[in-house]
Amino acid sequence: MLRELKAVIENAIYLDLSSGIDTVFQNIAYIPKVGTPYQKVWWMFSKPQNPTIAGNGQPENIRETGYIQINLDFPMGVGTGACDAQAQAIRTYFPIGKTFTVSTGSLIVSQSVEFSPARQEGDRWVSPVKIYFVANLFE
Repeated sequence: MLRELKAVIENAIYLDLSSGIDTVFQNIAYIPKVGTPYQKVWWMFSKPQNPTIAGNGQPENIRETGYIQINLDFPMGVGTGACDAQAQAIRTYFPIGKTFTVSTGSLIVSQSVEFSPARQEGDRWVSPVKIYFVANLFE
């Protein structure tokens, strides 16, 4: 199921892309520390597709598409270098074609990681990074 894939990817983000930076996942309480960067992870889904219909003992195949958005929230006034380095680390970690597999399906990075326009939000410089995916799930 999708829950298994999300857990694998969120664990990878936490373990491999959180060096020196707090990571916050959807619907988790977090109070930012003044002057300290953090990253927020969001899953954005499109309409699911059904490439095959279940029947005759065959599992249902659901194709989920969308992107994982990681908002890099860095303190204002310190330049963009550390934020840009974190964005590049995410792009390097999630190259196009990288695949994550669990017993119920797989998730494939479907295109190059996108750096969306950054903006100021209060005392933060926020730089969104998008990881586009296609997930094939079997139920």
